[in-house]
Order: sequence, then C-alpha cells, then structure tokens
Amino acid sequence: MEQITPVKVKLCDVRDDDTFRVSRPVVTDTLIQSVRDLGMLERPFLLDDSGGLIPFTCHNRILSLRKLEADKVDAFIIKQIDPAIFINNTSLKVRRNETGPAGKCRAFLLAQKHNLYPDTAQFCKKILNVSPDILDAQLASAVLGLPRQVRNYVDVKDTGFKILRDLVALPEYMISWIAYCLDEMQVRANVFRMVVDYLFDLGGKNDRVLLPFIDEGMRDDRQLLEVLGRLRYPEYSRLRDQADKLLSSLSSRGVSVDFPEFFESSRFVVNFDVSVRDSVNDIRERLDRIDAAGLVKLASLLK
Repeated sequence: MEQITPVKVKLCDVRDDDTFRVSRPVVTDTLIQSVRDLGMLERPFLLDDSGGLIPFTCHNRILSLRKLEADKVDAFIIKQIDPAIFINNTSLKVRRNETGPAGKCRAFLLAQKHNLYPDTAQFCKKILNVSPDILDAQLASAVLGLPRQVRNYVDVKDTGFKILRDLVALPEYMISWIAYCLDEMQVRANVFRMVVDYLFDLGGKNDRVLLPFIDEGMRDDRQLLEVLGRLRYPEYSRLRDQADKLLSSLSSRGVSVDFPEFFESSRFVVNFDVSVRDSVNDIRERLDRIDAAGLVKLASLLK
C-alpha cells in the first residue's frame, strides 16, 4: 500500500454509511470522552466512491465526533477498497472484542464479494475467529437481513451463531414479534436465547402460531417466557394453573406446601409451624384449618 497523507475533511461530507462497518454499533460515553480529551487516536480511512466519502474504518469514532458536534476530521482518503486495510482493521476489531456476529457476517460477505482474502475458510478461522462450519454466505446474508433492532441486539449481546441459525429460520412474523418485544422492554441475553428456542419449537410444530400481544404493562422479560411457555407447554400450563389455585387456598398462617414445580414427584410436603408460644388449642385450630380434600386434589395432579 502506497503512503497516504491525512487530510482534513468536513464531517458533513462523510456519509452516514455502515457498508464497511465491522464493529458493534455502540458509541460509549468512554469513547466520546476519549475523543474529546485525546482526539482521534486512530485516523479513519474514507472511501471516495464518487458518490461521497464512505467510512471504511473508525465508524464509532466518527459518530463520536458527530455527537461532539465537531466540524472536521483528519482522515486518509482511498480511491478503492484496499484488502490490507480491511483485513488489518477487521482483525484488530475482532482481537479487541469490538466485533459482534453481525459485524463478522458483514466482514465475511465483503471479503467474499471483493476477493479480499484468498481463502474464505481461513478468513473465518484466522481473522474472524469463527468456525467455517458455522458461518456461510447464506447465514451471513440472513443475519444482516434481520430487522435493525434485532440485528443490533444480537451484535451487541454477542449472540452465538448456533442461536442465530435458529433465529433466521423463524417465520417473518415471529422475527417481527421479537423486534417489537425488543422495542418494548429490556431483554437479557439468556432470556433472548430461550425465546428463540421456544419460538423455533413452536414454529416447527405449527403452521401459524397466534403470538401474545405485548402491552405496556409488560416490562419484565420473564413474562415473555411465561406467555410463550403457555403456548409451548399447554398441558403443563393448565396443570400449573390448577396447582397454583389449590396452593393459594391451602396456604395459611403457619401452614405452607412444598409442591414439585414440574410435577416430577409422587408426593409433596405440608409444612406446619409450631412455636413455644402455641397452646394445644392453637395447634388444634391450625390443624383443623387444613383442607384435606384440597390436599387430595393437589395430589391427583402429580404423576
């Protein structure tokens, strides 16, 4: 690569374009402060494609400058896609753990489309740190075709490619439902994985699933698992509702029931509290309040 001299470029001339982005779309307060206090420690490469200047590297640093309302940036201008710059930048981002699965998918497709690396399998292993048995062009295209909020979520949360395979295999209406949920609430990574698993199972058993409406009152991501669990395990949900009603009626002051959550046992335990202050009449009264018929009904739900 020939020596390139940096030039000052107006930020308004730099397009807001993620064509070559491999880093996660996250501009942290720490990065903004670093750019404000120390300047651009890495100068971006900008691709001049005659239609404007496209960020080739340093996408988040450029966004930091925009947030700081800077006017100009010192940058290197290149006239064509440079394999060495692309490979070095991608490798650096991966080693710094700044690249998620969506970024790796984009890098994979760019390397393949523009012949930026001699061997695709080696590019996966050596540069992206991904097994070539997992990542291919079909999966990469499908991941990048996800709705923006879903794509950004899996990128930021570093969702595994095995989960992504199940995710992109879901019907479009299910993926749209996931996107809506991500807009409405904070979803933890482990809950997201279980949601995908539940939907993948439901989609495999049914041509069309009537997914639950997510209202404004649902702010706990565990509620997603609850509503999907009722669809995936209807018989269990029915039994669980019956058990919960019986347990509620059986529990009282000084009496509680330890019931197997998944109905996996043939027995359960009734706890009866006795204290040094209790009289014989107190204990007898407490025993009399126990609903024996209710206990029999509860036992009938077990295996």
